[in-house]
Amino acid sequence: MGVNSHEMRVGYKTLKRLSKRYKLPLLSASIVDAAAKPVFRLHLVKQVGALRMCFFGLLTESPEQYGDMFV
Repeated sequence: MGVNSHEMRVGYKTLKRLSKRYKLPLLSASIVDAAAKPVFRLHLVKQVGALRMCFFGLLTESPEQYGDMFV
């Protein structure tokens, strides 16, 4: 699941808990912590028949507005 502004509003801990519960990978190539390390998985590659697909998430708005955990 791509993490965007709507998911950011529920908070990091809630997102991680739901991700684990429902076995959903959280994807975002643009959300980093204070040390500039990715908070979520950057991408996911899946093989669908003969096709290889890459999934990734990008946040278009500034993450600072969603709290310290996402800066």
